[in-house]
Amino acid sequence: MKIVSSCLCVLATAVLAAAPPPGATVRFHQTDAMSLPVIADAAVDWTTIPVLATFGDRDYPTELQLYADRDNVYLRAVLKGKNGALRGESSPRDADLAADDALTLYFDPGAAALNSYRFTVNCRNAVADAESWNTAVDLPIRSRTGETADGWLAEVTIPLDWLEADAGQGFFRFNAERQVSSGNVTPLVVAWGDTPPVTLPDAYVKTYRLNGAHLNLWSNDAMLPLFVGPATPAATLAFQAPDGILTVSGSEGRHGTLLVNSANGREQFPLDFHDGQASVKLPLERLPDTFNCLAVVRNAAGQPAIAAGRGVRAALPYDRPIGNLLAATETAQFWTAPAGYKIMDYDLPGPAGDGTLRWSCAGNEYEGVSLVVRPLQSRDYTVSVSEFTGPDGHRLPVDAVTPFAVEKVMVVTPVDAFGHSGYWPDPLAPLADGEQLHCPARGNKTLYLRSHVPAGTPEGVYQGTVTLADGSRTTVIPAELTVYDFTLPRRTLMRTAYAPWNHFEYFMGATEPAEQEKLYRLMIETMAEYRLSPGLFFRYDPVDVDEAGNCDFTAFDRQADYVFGQLGLGDFNVGYHWTTPAFPFNTPTSELTAERHIYRQLIEHLKAKGYLDYAFFYQIDEPGEIIFDWVKRQLDTYHELAPEIKRLLTVTTAPENLQPLIGSVDIWVPILSKYQPEFYRQRQQAGDEVWWYVCMFPRYPYPANNIDSPGILPRIRFWMAEKYQISGSLYWAADYLGPDGAAGGVRNPWDNGGTYAWNGAILSNGDGMLFYPPCRVIQDKPLLARPLPSLRAEAIRDGLEDREYFVLLAAEIDRLAAIPEAAELTEKLKDAQQAPDQLIDSLTEFDYTPEHLLAQRDRIARLIGEARHQFPPTGESR
Repeated sequence: MKIVSSCLCVLATAVLAAAPPPGATVRFHQTDAMSLPVIADAAVDWTTIPVLATFGDRDYPTELQLYADRDNVYLRAVLKGKNGALRGESSPRDADLAADDALTLYFDPGAAALNSYRFTVNCRNAVADAESWNTAVDLPIRSRTGETADGWLAEVTIPLDWLEADAGQGFFRFNAERQVSSGNVTPLVVAWGDTPPVTLPDAYVKTYRLNGAHLNLWSNDAMLPLFVGPATPAATLAFQAPDGILTVSGSEGRHGTLLVNSANGREQFPLDFHDGQASVKLPLERLPDTFNCLAVVRNAAGQPAIAAGRGVRAALPYDRPIGNLLAATETAQFWTAPAGYKIMDYDLPGPAGDGTLRWSCAGNEYEGVSLVVRPLQSRDYTVSVSEFTGPDGHRLPVDAVTPFAVEKVMVVTPVDAFGHSGYWPDPLAPLADGEQLHCPARGNKTLYLRSHVPAGTPEGVYQGTVTLADGSRTTVIPAELTVYDFTLPRRTLMRTAYAPWNHFEYFMGATEPAEQEKLYRLMIETMAEYRLSPGLFFRYDPVDVDEAGNCDFTAFDRQADYVFGQLGLGDFNVGYHWTTPAFPFNTPTSELTAERHIYRQLIEHLKAKGYLDYAFFYQIDEPGEIIFDWVKRQLDTYHELAPEIKRLLTVTTAPENLQPLIGSVDIWVPILSKYQPEFYRQRQQAGDEVWWYVCMFPRYPYPANNIDSPGILPRIRFWMAEKYQISGSLYWAADYLGPDGAAGGVRNPWDNGGTYAWNGAILSNGDGMLFYPPCRVIQDKPLLARPLPSLRAEAIRDGLEDREYFVLLAAEIDRLAAIPEAAELTEKLKDAQQAPDQLIDSLTEFDYTPEHLLAQRDRIARLIGEARHQFPPTGESR
């Protein structure tokens, strides 16, 4: 067969450097073509094909080569690092290859996000393939394998027509995964009680991916875009998309074709160039949320140049001007944005307002606002915040408004349709009075101003200033903080359990037990400031249990009185870290005599202290259906030991499969994507509590806690909790560092925002880490200081405090029910209870605009104030 002069061009995802124009409704991740040499031989001569990519680690590198003719794509992988210790048999098709040395290829034909296919070949050329990850299908892919001196190689042929890639100009998406066997022929199994053992493949194989994106659940960014077409001459192409207009730029372009590929099909548009540009009006009304574009541009000689990108059709916050311009000088712009925006370097301010920075809060509430500086040249500003003075000369404390520099961290691998690689704002570094704020040239530097107004502060507008001086010019920004006529309670009604992993002790040089204990207590104090209960308070203050099973609560009480009394926290897990020694639950109930005695003492003690309602059992996490019988027995054992303590269970199972556990669970905690209103409403009506959680998944458009997601997501999740009457929020970690996926060792979150599994796979960005170490490098000597917060931690606390508005609103409705003259006002308050419905249609369909959420919050606050003014509570006068 004659090979034509064509090759495979691999398009590597990158980020647009230019700012999107005002009014943009589509943003693009631009990709650039990379040419391979033209081959004109009757067979692929792999010695002439350069290595396209190398992935893996030092011990197990994998080299990947790709080539295409008009009929097929040819792939060759050289898998090094196994010196004769290969594992795998020449098995029938679709045999279990989970423990073998194997190569898996993932495909999205046509880049349409409709079907994803998996093709696995082991070192003995045994094949297993599937559609959409788990439906068995025989793919039209041919393969062969062979051993080498230091490993093995695989050659694969994939038909272009199956990839829906037309000869000469085809577009699809792809990823590769290498599985390295440990050589352990006995699979590692885990058994629970008397249930059948469960095999855990990841425990005895290592996994490496060409793109580090997690592939257990399919997502757009797990796949790399690929283009099949002629080798391209040098060309500079750029995508822009204001108001649905896609502009393709190529200095030598004369004519060409634009292909728009999506789940709704493929459309083709001609490109006619004038002065190096061609524009196409995209059919946004026919496109889904994500789609792929491919431009093939030809010069006067007919030579092609190629550009491609993935678009996201959504009116997201940073696709349009944000906030308002406050002031402008010949050297810089100063503008403002409300809490809930993550200000990127390419964001631009909205129209000029009256020049005043404004935000609002209640007593004992934290709330922030952004002051953004955009200088033409790099500058250092000295920042100072004045006192704020309100009605009748009342002054807020000097520390009522704290300035933070919003720092940025690198996102290497985006994991959902919203994110992109690059620097994202997240850590908050407090600025002392007079401390300098460094502002790079032509970028946005955000100064986050966070207010905390003392309880009982008189209502009204408090005025102050924020001053920024760069040595040659001083800019004074007027500021107004509106304080509402009520105070939030110290203890948050919505329950929380956000686990500290104590990972910062490694980063901060704390090697001694006393140092680690100090960091643990500082973390709890920090989380209390964010209204987050760690769930595990008693790591260093357990109940001492003697040989007779008698409990000494001295240390326990000291810690409990501190966290429940002084810090205002609650909600603790009695399944872990509260006794010394700890005891298991793997014996029949009839043999738990000692445990029963211990728990009776605990219950009576908690009753006497008033802490019993805070306790819950949480020892089983996300069980699979295969062990539900064992789970039910364990939960029933907990109930027999301590019937007064509720049993909490996290679940990733669809509600229709949870029937066997009904009656054995008191607190249901589904992962957010498995929350089904009808089922869980029934559980609430039966007297059970319902919480929910996020953990790596689900991702955008679900409202999770990722760095590279809209800033409003963590906050609006608590408005969703109000809509569905969810009573608690659980989170797997608050300070997880984990490994560095690229270099091994402990991750530095200041350099890499990725959350990695222990096998090096990227799971998410920032997930499990709401706080940052207060140092940017790993310490040789102990640094015993409080962690720094993130924008995401701020948003979570804002959401928890927003729910307190609804608690106060309901209390006012109840109070006014006995006052006939308040009937009209009561109806207004009841109408305000429906505010979440104005913002939220479902868990994936909601209003992203922070101004709209804040407007509903302000409406509720003013109605609460109106009720208290018109009909003062007993004992109060106005």
